[in-house]
Amino acid sequence: MWQNLSDDARHTVFFATKVAERHGHKKVGTAHCLLGMLEQPGSEATSVLVSLGVAIDELQHELNRVISQQPTSSSWFSKIDDGLKDSLDLAELESKHQGRSKIESEDILVGILKQSNNTAAQILVKFGVSVSSVRMEMTKSEIESAGMDYARFREMLRFSAEGRLAAYYASEVASERRQAVVETEHFLLGILDVPDGCAIAVLNELKIDLDHLRTNLEAEVSKHPVSPAEFPVLSADAYQAIQFAYAEGPPGDSNLSSNYILLGLMLVTDCAAARILASVGVSLEDLRCAVDEIQKRLG
Repeated sequence: MWQNLSDDARHTVFFATKVAERHGHKKVGTAHCLLGMLEQPGSEATSVLVSLGVAIDELQHELNRVISQQPTSSSWFSKIDDGLKDSLDLAELESKHQGRSKIESEDILVGILKQSNNTAAQILVKFGVSVSSVRMEMTKSEIESAGMDYARFREMLRFSAEGRLAAYYASEVASERRQAVVETEHFLLGILDVPDGCAIAVLNELKIDLDHLRTNLEAEVSKHPVSPAEFPVLSADAYQAIQFAYAEGPPGDSNLSSNYILLGLMLVTDCAAARILASVGVSLEDLRCAVDEIQKRLG
């Protein structure tokens, strides 16, 4: 796992160790890790907490208060305790779930929160921080860093990680071509760029030639003019597709997968993505059946 830590995450663990040593503790726990995270200059996890409105000075004060109550040791070296090891294992799973190749400090933050019985998680909850709020803020940052208009993409927070990743790639398709608007065909290309996504499983279930589909989409995207606009924005058709995806998804599901985006695109019947899907042999009836089949397999 250690080789999978980003520089930011490595610095988090380094500062956590320094916090433990400063307090004379032989074990590095989640509270040490969270305080080290806050003391680390430029920590992405700290930026997330600031964006969530957390008073960092007050959080540091509370962590120092709790840590100072722990017994001291004469040990020269501080080792990571089992609780923090578990949180780091969860952080690694989080990074994979988010489609990242390296564990970031914000993944460690999520890993700590997932261990709800640890000291740091309990303190974070008192400050109004949750796994879902951190994930939402991370998604917002990813969207904005990709040049997307977050105000139009805020609805994407209800989608799963692979669904949000498809939105991210859709924006990259437009940005790379210097196009001002993310259309439905950009969105469908974004879906194809998530190889392990649920929508790909649906298209494979329908025995669609993905290379042929991509070729047709690339040809359609190339027709859009180059624009000097700094950030691509979501088109009305693409936005409508998202609304259809919500309507098609299971009631109350706050983690909709990319197969519902695919279904939403097909339901905007006069859009380019729907026309291209139909041209490669996708019908709305067959698509609904395939989506239902994949959802059953996923449980």
